[in-house]
Amino acid sequence: MRTAGCGSPSPARAGASSGTATSSLKTSTLSSASRDRPEDELRELDRLAQEFSREWIWFEESPPEETAVERARFEAYGYPVRAANLRSERLRKVLRLENGGLAFGSFGEDTRWILDLLRRCWLRPAG
Repeated sequence: MRTAGCGSPSPARAGASSGTATSSLKTSTLSSASRDRPEDELRELDRLAQEFSREWIWFEESPPEETAVERARFEAYGYPVRAANLRSERLRKVLRLENGGLAFGSFGEDTRWILDLLRRCWLRPAG
Protein backbone atom coordinates (compact mmCIF):
# COMPACT_ATOMS: atom_id res chain seq x y z
CA MET A 1 0.00 0.00 0.00
CA ARG A 2 1.42 3.35 -1.03
CA THR A 3 1.11 6.00 1.66
CA ALA A 4 3.99 8.47 1.18
CA GLY A 5 2.00 11.71 1.11
CA CYS A 6 -0.92 9.82 -0.36
CA GLY A 7 -2.56 8.26 2.69
CA SER A 8 -6.05 6.98 2.40
CA PRO A 9 -8.83 9.46 2.81
CA SER A 10 -10.39 9.93 6.21
CA PRO A 11 -13.07 7.36 7.04
CA ALA A 12 -15.74 10.06 6.89
CA ARG A 13 -14.67 11.00 3.40
CA ALA A 14 -14.10 7.45 2.22
CA GLY A 15 -17.76 6.66 2.76
CA ALA A 16 -19.01 10.02 1.53
CA SER A 17 -19.80 8.81 -1.95
CA SER A 18 -19.80 5.30 -3.27
CA GLY A 19 -21.04 6.33 -6.71
CA THR A 20 -19.13 7.76 -9.62
CA ALA A 21 -18.91 11.41 -10.60
CA THR A 22 -21.70 12.40 -12.94
CA SER A 23 -21.86 15.04 -15.61
CA SER A 24 -24.62 17.51 -16.23
CA LEU A 25 -25.31 16.06 -19.66
CA LYS A 26 -28.63 14.31 -19.95
CA THR A 27 -28.23 10.80 -21.26
CA SER A 28 -30.61 9.28 -23.69
CA THR A 29 -31.05 5.70 -24.74
CA LEU A 30 -32.04 4.39 -28.08
CA SER A 31 -35.65 3.32 -28.20
CA SER A 32 -36.34 -0.39 -28.50
CA ALA A 33 -37.83 0.19 -31.95
CA SER A 34 -34.57 1.70 -33.20
CA ARG A 35 -32.65 -1.42 -32.18
CA ASP A 36 -34.54 -3.50 -34.73
CA ARG A 37 -32.95 -2.05 -37.87
CA PRO A 38 -29.53 -0.43 -38.34
CA GLU A 39 -30.96 2.45 -40.38
CA ASP A 40 -33.39 3.28 -37.55
CA GLU A 41 -30.51 3.24 -35.09
CA LEU A 42 -28.48 5.56 -37.33
CA ARG A 43 -31.46 7.91 -37.63
CA GLU A 44 -31.81 7.99 -33.83
CA LEU A 45 -28.07 8.64 -33.38
CA ASP A 46 -28.27 11.45 -35.91
CA ARG A 47 -31.23 12.95 -34.01
CA LEU A 48 -29.24 12.83 -30.75
CA ALA A 49 -26.21 14.45 -32.42
CA GLN A 50 -28.39 17.21 -33.88
CA GLU A 51 -30.01 17.83 -30.49
CA PHE A 52 -26.61 18.01 -28.78
CA SER A 53 -25.31 20.38 -31.43
CA ARG A 54 -28.35 22.66 -31.12
CA GLU A 55 -28.07 22.82 -27.33
CA TRP A 56 -24.29 23.02 -26.86
CA ILE A 57 -22.58 24.43 -29.98
CA TRP A 58 -22.70 27.58 -32.06
CA PHE A 59 -20.73 28.05 -35.26
CA GLU A 60 -18.63 30.97 -36.45
CA GLU A 61 -20.23 30.72 -39.87
CA SER A 62 -23.73 31.22 -38.41
CA PRO A 63 -25.42 34.52 -39.23
CA PRO A 64 -24.24 37.26 -36.81
CA GLU A 65 -27.83 38.13 -35.88
CA GLU A 66 -28.32 34.55 -34.59
CA THR A 67 -25.09 34.52 -32.58
CA ALA A 68 -24.75 38.16 -31.47
CA VAL A 69 -25.17 37.33 -27.77
CA GLU A 70 -22.64 34.49 -27.92
CA ARG A 71 -20.13 36.62 -29.82
CA ALA A 72 -20.48 39.46 -27.28
CA ARG A 73 -20.02 37.06 -24.37
CA PHE A 74 -16.96 35.46 -25.93
CA GLU A 75 -15.45 38.90 -26.52
CA ALA A 76 -16.19 39.92 -22.92
CA TYR A 77 -14.60 36.71 -21.60
CA GLY A 78 -11.58 37.13 -23.86
CA TYR A 79 -12.29 33.83 -25.66
CA PRO A 80 -11.41 33.60 -29.34
CA VAL A 81 -14.25 32.65 -31.69
CA ARG A 82 -13.44 29.34 -33.40
CA ALA A 83 -15.18 27.44 -36.19
CA ALA A 84 -17.24 25.63 -33.52
CA ASN A 85 -17.83 27.08 -30.03
CA LEU A 86 -19.55 25.91 -26.87
CA ARG A 87 -22.54 28.02 -25.87
CA SER A 88 -21.59 30.34 -23.02
CA GLU A 89 -24.63 29.42 -20.92
CA ARG A 90 -23.65 25.74 -21.14
CA LEU A 91 -20.03 26.58 -20.32
CA ARG A 92 -21.16 28.54 -17.27
CA LYS A 93 -22.95 25.46 -15.96
CA VAL A 94 -19.96 23.11 -16.24
CA LEU A 95 -17.06 25.45 -15.42
CA ARG A 96 -16.12 26.49 -11.91
CA LEU A 97 -13.77 29.09 -10.50
CA GLU A 98 -10.34 27.70 -9.69
CA ASN A 99 -6.99 29.45 -9.16
CA GLY A 100 -8.24 32.76 -10.57
CA GLY A 101 -9.65 31.18 -13.73
CA LEU A 102 -12.31 28.77 -14.88
CA ALA A 103 -11.88 24.99 -14.93
CA PHE A 104 -14.03 22.07 -16.03
CA GLY A 105 -14.86 19.49 -13.43
CA SER A 106 -17.33 16.67 -13.17
CA PHE A 107 -16.68 16.12 -9.48
CA GLY A 108 -19.33 17.41 -7.09
CA GLU A 109 -18.53 18.89 -3.71
CA ASP A 110 -19.03 15.49 -2.05
CA THR A 111 -16.44 13.83 -4.32
CA ARG A 112 -13.91 16.65 -4.66
CA TRP A 113 -11.65 14.84 -2.13
CA ILE A 114 -10.92 12.26 -4.85
CA LEU A 115 -9.46 14.95 -7.10
CA ASP A 116 -7.39 16.36 -4.22
CA LEU A 117 -6.05 12.87 -3.46
CA LEU A 118 -5.11 12.31 -7.12
CA ARG A 119 -3.31 15.65 -7.25
CA ARG A 120 -1.29 14.83 -4.13
CA CYS A 121 -0.36 11.35 -5.38
CA TRP A 122 0.17 11.80 -9.10
CA LEU A 123 1.11 15.42 -9.66
CA ARG A 124 4.22 15.47 -7.52
CA PRO A 125 7.24 17.39 -8.85
CA ALA A 126 9.82 15.23 -10.59
CA GLY A 127 12.95 14.87 -8.62
